[in-house]
Amino acid sequence: MKRIFLGDISTTIPVVAALALYFFVQPKLGPEIVIVFFAAWIAGYILDYSITVKNSHLLRFERNLVFPVLYKKFGRIITLLIHLTIESLIVVMIPVLFTCDFGLAASSVVALAFGVSHVSAYVSNCRFAKRYSTTL
Repeated sequence: MKRIFLGDISTTIPVVAALALYFFVQPKLGPEIVIVFFAAWIAGYILDYSITVKNSHLLRFERNLVFPVLYKKFGRIITLLIHLTIESLIVVMIPVLFTCDFGLAASSVVALAFGVSHVSAYVSNCRFAKRYSTTL
């Protein structure tokens, strides 16, 4: 059975609260902010992906249940493409579910939330990999 880590809760609650607040208020966002939000998502994704692949021997501890299955079955590049496609669809679909309309600004806010989650996972994975490698 998987445990819920305190780090997960301390990241998840503020991110979900920020998303809920955004969809409740729906402020207008300029195109430059939208670009920054998408860039933050991609940067976070790249960081998280790189540390996970670099420490692929620790995949059995990965909290994302889909990634290890894809990685073992398809390898690095195909897993990257499949996983990023799935995540992109989620980034688009969440705003559609909440607003019944596609909005680039709303998708960028969801992307930013995913980016924050990826950066948090990156930091957690760095700490875990460092701790695990020193205990061997």
